[in-house]
Amino acid sequence: MSLWSIKKIIYLVFPLVLAQIGCKLPFPSEGEQDSPLQTFPLPPTVSTVESISETSLKLSWGSAYGYPVFIQRSDTVHPFATIAFDTVTSYFIDSTVNKNFVYTYRLAAVGSGDTSSFSEPTIIKYAATNKLIQQIQNYYGMSAIAFSDNSSLIATIENGIVIRNYSDLSVYSKIDTWSGISIDFSNDGSMIAMGYSSAFTFNTLNASQILNINVDSSFVQKLWFINSDRQLFGVLQPMSGRGQYGSAFLWDAKTGTMVRHIDSLLDIYPNASTISGDRKTILLGVQNQTIKFTIDTSIISSVLDKGTTFYSLALTGNGEHFIGSESEQISYYTTSSGAQIRTIDKNLYVDAYYLAISPDDSLLLASDYLSYQVRVYNIATGALIRIINASNNSTGYVSGLQFSNDGQSFIVISGYGMMSKYSRSELSYSWQKLK
Repeated sequence: MSLWSIKKIIYLVFPLVLAQIGCKLPFPSEGEQDSPLQTFPLPPTVSTVESISETSLKLSWGSAYGYPVFIQRSDTVHPFATIAFDTVTSYFIDSTVNKNFVYTYRLAAVGSGDTSSFSEPTIIKYAATNKLIQQIQNYYGMSAIAFSDNSSLIATIENGIVIRNYSDLSVYSKIDTWSGISIDFSNDGSMIAMGYSSAFTFNTLNASQILNINVDSSFVQKLWFINSDRQLFGVLQPMSGRGQYGSAFLWDAKTGTMVRHIDSLLDIYPNASTISGDRKTILLGVQNQTIKFTIDTSIISSVLDKGTTFYSLALTGNGEHFIGSESEQISYYTTSSGAQIRTIDKNLYVDAYYLAISPDDSLLLASDYLSYQVRVYNIATGALIRIINASNNSTGYVSGLQFSNDGQSFIVISGYGMMSKYSRSELSYSWQKLK
């Protein structure tokens, strides 16, 4: 056995000793290593945790580019110790966990020239989470969510518009083959609108397309039926390389005729947009300001000039308050003045790109950009109630979330086609990644 191989074994057997000198192996001298090529791999990071049972969980991480990985674990009473080494897969099943302990894992990859430093620690706890009612997997990725007024139907974009029976998500029909960006149900449930690049469509639920309206050189980022389904409010974002100005339009929902072009305040395309539950207030987040549209017999616009660029917005049911995500934090605001009431979370790793408020305005769902998790907050106190491991490597990042209109459940969708329906009040227990 070469001296270099002996050093690798010593490193794995005595990790705590070597941790005192920076968790690095010394460079082998000439002739010690088995291969003349020295490589220095980056440490892999745990991306998802799947709960198998009370005593078993599965860790998954990104590629270590072919290098073997070793894993260390500590818990409530024990210091770090190596529990696996020379792991060549991108996952590890730990079947020796105790639900009464909180565990911390860290990973490193072993190259021929050195061993990487440890990854950031991953903290895992057995805790309450919202009960999963139903979960389906589809071939196509999912984006955008819309509920019918009575929440009996849910529509998503899955290489076209797919309408599912909300009581049984496996029962569905497809009414359009175009892959769009945004969708909305009419209040009476008879029509659904979809916006995509350069156009939007009106469809009946029996797959009959009523109208196809061209909006050249723009993506229809968001659209909503307003004023008792008589009109459609649309937010347009220019296609790449075709200008920077965003637009807001109002169309007649029966004829497709443009009623009003209301983009005078949009000096750059919107980053975020939302509508209140009563459909009387719309907020658009643009560069360094937020634009409010009050919908009545006419549409009145005003600017909440906060010097803030929001990446996601959510309005309460009556539109009096909103929640915004910016600069890796989530905060609660008064809509009339834009004044901040409280910070809900200021320790996000990245910005929250998906927000949803429960119909009674008490709970907030939030998911970070490129995340597998959903966080549940108490809006009144700002407290983090729980974390839901909503997807994983094989199902893709969270791509949308929304409460049903009755507030008793909520939907989370992923970019690789998984849809999960959770109960708001019923809980179950599982292993959860806290950090």
